[in-house]
Amino acid sequence: MHPRLYPLVSGLLALLTAVPASADSAPASQDWRNCTGEAQAPIDVVIKSCTAIVQSSRETRAKRGVAYYHRATAYREKGRTDPAIEDYSKAIELDPNYALAYNDGGAVYMQKAQPNRAIQSFDQAIKVDPKLASAYNNRGGAYSTKGDFERAIRDYDEAIRLAPSDAAAFNNRGLVFTRRDEFDRAIEDYNRAIQLDPKLAGAYTNRGGAYGRKGDLDRAARDYDQAIRLAPWDANAFNNRAARRDRSGHSRL
Repeated sequence: MHPRLYPLVSGLLALLTAVPASADSAPASQDWRNCTGEAQAPIDVVIKSCTAIVQSSRETRAKRGVAYYHRATAYREKGRTDPAIEDYSKAIELDPNYALAYNDGGAVYMQKAQPNRAIQSFDQAIKVDPKLASAYNNRGGAYSTKGDFERAIRDYDEAIRLAPSDAAAFNNRGLVFTRRDEFDRAIEDYNRAIQLDPKLAGAYTNRGGAYGRKGDLDRAARDYDQAIRLAPWDANAFNNRAARRDRSGHSRL
């Protein structure tokens, strides 16, 4: 069993996303503050406020496009992938250069297990903004899902070049090295991910998986223990630790 992917992410999906700036510099209404997340409103309130903006004839195309983007992101958080894709598409209709909408739309296609559609969206995001590191990270995840590890690594390399402090990209590249049985290279990437973000539980789980497959069961167990301390709700580390105990023939308290 391969280690679990812990990307967006920032993002949802362990894939990486980002929040766009305000569409203009005018004082923000309460609906605008709710919609963009500035007011930290509940998701249903976000959707309601974004809907008010997109339906308003007084709003500019730019504001309506940003509102569609944020409403799509709220739909993603609720697991409503089809409305999310529809809203990202509407944001792109209003602004064909909306790189974040392409990027996050691709993340939704990944949620729907449609990596080819996702890659098309990430391609467009990169075409519009060649420096958008999250799009390379996300496209790397899509290629990895398809088993195209060479392309995945190239994309993770570029994501790391553009954003060298991004722990998720190191973690994700480590997963590809693990799947290629290059455990030492994988562990190097997990080490770097943990240095950058010591609370990234998935990196400990994944490093534990790499140590386990190398036969270093004690180090694997320590990593699973740490992952469980950081994310006690995540069953993956528990499952991997249990498998480690089965392989070692004893339980470690």
